[in-house]
Amino acid sequence: MDAIEIRGPDTTETEKGISLIEAQAEGLYICDNQSLAKSADFLRTIKTRQKSVTELFGPAVKAAHLAHKEFKALENDLIEPLKWSENKVKAKIANYTAEEERKRVAEEQRIREAARVREDEERLRLAEELEKRGESIAAEEVISHPSEAPMPVLTSSVVKTEGVSMRKVWKYEILDKSMIPREWLIPNTVALASHARSMKDAARIAGVRFYSEDTVAARGF
Repeated sequence: MDAIEIRGPDTTETEKGISLIEAQAEGLYICDNQSLAKSADFLRTIKTRQKSVTELFGPAVKAAHLAHKEFKALENDLIEPLKWSENKVKAKIANYTAEEERKRVAEEQRIREAARVREDEERLRLAEELEKRGESIAAEEVISHPSEAPMPVLTSSVVKTEGVSMRKVWKYEILDKSMIPREWLIPNTVALASHARSMKDAARIAGVRFYSEDTVAARGF
C-alpha cells in the first residue's frame, strides 16, 4: 500500500478567534432582557464558529478516516488467520493438558484405593491377632479408627513451557434469574432514559422518579 500523507489545516487565526470567544464567555453577565438578547446572539456566534471548525477539519478528518479504515482492513486481513491459529493451538494445548490431568487424577485415585485396601487388610489382620490374644477392646479400636496416614499425591506429568501457562478463568451461568439477589441486579438505564423521553410526565415505574430539566438549545446563523 502506498504511503498516505494527511496534512491538517492552518489553525492559527482560528485559535486566536476562539481565545477571544473564551474570554467573552468567561466575562459574560446577564442582568436584563437586553443583555439576554446579546448573550443569545453570542451563543449563536459560538455555534456558527463550531460549525466552521468542523468544516475546516472536514477534509483532513475524512481522509484520516478513510486511511484508518484501509489500514485496519489490511491489519485485520493479516491478524485474523493468526488469531485463528492462536485459538487452534490453545485449544489443542488445553485439551492435552485436561486429558493428562484426567489421567493423573484417575491414577491417583487408583493408587489411593489400592492403599486403602491394603490398609483395611492390615487393620483386619491386626484386629484378628488381637482378638486371638483376647484383646477385644484393642481389636475394636483398630477396626473403628483407620490410619490417618496421608494418601499419595501424584504430580502433573505436563511439562512447563516458557511463555505459555495454564490459568483458570472463572465464569458464570444464570440458572434462575428470579433467585438472583437485588445487589447483583443492574437497572436498565438505557431503557429508563428512553421511557422518560417517550412518556415524559406520564412515565411511571415503581422505585424510579422521572423529572425534566430545562436546557438551552441554539443554532448558528
